[in-house]
This record gives sequence, C-alpha cells and structure tokens, in this order.
Amino acid sequence: MALWRIDNGELLRSTEVRGLVTKAVFGAGGKRIYVSSAFGPSALTTALSPAPDRWPGDVKGSRYTTDNTVSDLQVHAGTGRIIWLGMPHFIGEGELYLWDRWGKGAVKRSEQPGISAFVFGPDGKTAAFAGPLMPVGINAIGMKPSGFSGVMNLDPPSYLAEPLHHGDLVSVLVANDSWTRLVSASSDHRATLWRPDGARLVAGLAHDAALTAAAFSPGGWLLATGTADGAVRIWNGFSGDVLSEIAWHDGEVSTLTFDPTGQELIVGLASGRLVLYDTASTVIRNGVIETGKPRMKDARFVAEGGARLLVRSEDRIEAWDSLTLQPLSQLMPTTRKRGSPTTTPNAHS
Repeated sequence: MALWRIDNGELLRSTEVRGLVTKAVFGAGGKRIYVSSAFGPSALTTALSPAPDRWPGDVKGSRYTTDNTVSDLQVHAGTGRIIWLGMPHFIGEGELYLWDRWGKGAVKRSEQPGISAFVFGPDGKTAAFAGPLMPVGINAIGMKPSGFSGVMNLDPPSYLAEPLHHGDLVSVLVANDSWTRLVSASSDHRATLWRPDGARLVAGLAHDAALTAAAFSPGGWLLATGTADGAVRIWNGFSGDVLSEIAWHDGEVSTLTFDPTGQELIVGLASGRLVLYDTASTVIRNGVIETGKPRMKDARFVAEGGARLLVRSEDRIEAWDSLTLQPLSQLMPTTRKRGSPTTTPNAHS
C-alpha cells in the first residue's frame, strides 16, 4: 500500500502488506491507518510502520490462511468503533469482529452470513448489511443465486428484523445521509428502497438490466441508479417515484456520485469516461472527462466544497479540478509513472 499527496501526486511512502488488501482507512483522528487483508486487519502509523495497537491480534489468525479471500473494514468516526469482516473460506459464512474506543475496548466476535456490504448507522449502534459474498459466476458452478439485505444491532450483533430477500446477489447497498432510506440492488434487475427501522419496504424499482451503482443526493431527495447496459435513472429518494431517465450509455455504469450541492451528478462508465449531468435539467453540465483508463471503479468529490474529484480505476487514482475539469495529479501505486489524462469540454455522448 502507498501514501500519496492528492495535490501533486507525490508518493510519500509505501509498504508491503501480507495477503489480498481490500481496504485501507484513516482512524483515530488521522493518527492511524487501518488495513484489511485476507489474513486479518492491521494498524499502521502515518509513517506506514506497524503501530503498537493490540486489537488486530484478537482475530483468530489460524482461520485465515488463504491469501486471496475478501475482507472488509469499517470505522465509525463518532464513536471510534471498528468493524472487521472476515471470510475464512472463499464461499460461505464468515466472522464479524467489533472493537470500541479505537480498539481499546474488549473485542466482540460473532458469526456473519457472508456479508458483502456494510454501512454503519449514525449512532454506531446499528448497521445495514447485504450479501452474500460469492463469486460473480456462481451459476457456472450450479448454485442458485440469491441475496439479502437488512439491519442489525451491534450490541450484541443480532438482526433487528427479518432480512429483505433479493433474486440474485446484492451488488449495491447505499444509505441516505439522514439514515431514513436505504437502497439495495442486485443482478435481478431490481432495486429495493427501504426504511432502516424494521427493514420496511418502501418501493421496488424495476430496471431492464442488472444494477451496478446507486447514490443518494445530499439530503436524500434524489436517488440515482445505474445498470450494466448503461441506463441511468433518477428517482424520488423518499417515495421511489421515477423522475427521469437521464442517460443511456454504451457500457456499464460503474459509479454514481452527487456533488455536495446535489446539483450535479457524476456518471462513471467502466470504459473510463466520466459524464457530469445537471440534476435539474438532466443535460450535460460541464463536459466529459476522458480518462482513457478502462475498468473504472469509483469517483468521489473531496476537499472543501467538492473542489476536487478523485477517480479510481483498476491501476491508478486520478485527481481532477471539478470546476475546470483539468487534471491535477495521477497516483499510480503499481507503475508509479505519471501521465496526462485528457478532458473534452462540453462533449455530448
């Protein structure tokens, strides 16, 4: 893993982490970096040296001996709670580890049903989850796909209501910022809008293809969904009423994100193209960013007021000025080379 400066792409330092790394997050007031890998969690200082924290040692390392299984780590900044989700085997159930006070509290361990997505509630005492965590090609090995989503209490870990059922693996789980609505979506061409209190269904949102992305606007008034065949739809984020279909692209929608004002929606395509839409008029606002880098993973606004846009693809992270659409820097953890992505002002596609 590597630590970079966003503004100029300078590599500050890097280190090796054993096993498949699936997440790294800042914790404990920015003084720690927590890393999740197939062999368990670890804590590093900002110099990327091992931290003296004891909590990672609570994980039963003898169960995690395969270097390519997926794991997850979540931090609740308000309470200092840390969640690590481990999968000892590639297919099947896993474990949930919970620590309080930035790992200083006693560990709580429980079984978990192969959770693939996890979102803390605002108080850190509840969380939304979805699953199961299984290979995409599950049909090829004769297993019938199905999915679930729901809400759990974390003190102790237990379901608060019967989970909602999906007709295929759940690929998306997103909550609005007031924790009054969540959307879970799967490859069965259907997204489910629901309330976290009692996992109560609000609306079923039908699509023509598998769901690949979703995002709520600030305040939760709008919900955007994207599909594998390039369709992007806008819904009322509270009722689930359809408002518009703003785009039909040639290629899978890999990421959706609103700017901090909710007036602009970024649509990221697997081809490496980013399109910026005005959410009120549903037309292209500023232009199109042609990163030229396929296998885009996600894009998000960072810095105060959303002045910068971070775009993550399969082999790099790029920083853009979100107002001028000019590239700022390029972070390349593998090759460490710099390039010059291009922008196409006011392009229509």
